Amino acid sequence: MESANLQTLSRLGDLFNSRDIDGYLRTLDPVVEWRVAREDPETTVHHGREQVRGYLQRWIDAFADLRLDIEEAHTVSDRVLTVLRMQGHGSGSSVPFDQRVSFIFSLRDGQVTKVEEFFDHDEARRAAGVDQASTK
Repeated sequence: MESANLQTLSRLGDLFNSRDIDGYLRTLDPVVEWRVAREDPETTVHHGREQVRGYLQRWIDAFADLRLDIEEAHTVSDRVLTVLRMQGHGSGSSVPFDQRVSFIFSLRDGQVTKVEEFFDHDEARRAAGVDQASTK
């Protein structure tokens, strides 16, 4: 199961990077819950695929060349803690954007049921129950 969850997340990254948002959304449970990091100025909880579509589209609008790459992944039961490197350039300004964000993805039957974002990587590790010394 661990391997299947990691494959699902890898596929999500590929779908986002190729801008196949419909394919990305099909990998999410229809009633997915997506919690934006509490430090984000627009922190909120998105419910369902269409709200997540709007959230992802705002990122794409702000950074047309935005790319996500998984730098770390730790599986704990049906959840996977990832550290994603997000890189791109501002659509209007061309200012470079390069940030690492932690995500906890909860999966069931090959679909993502919940996403939790964290700017604080140690907080994400604690929330996921990942030992600080564990590796990919």
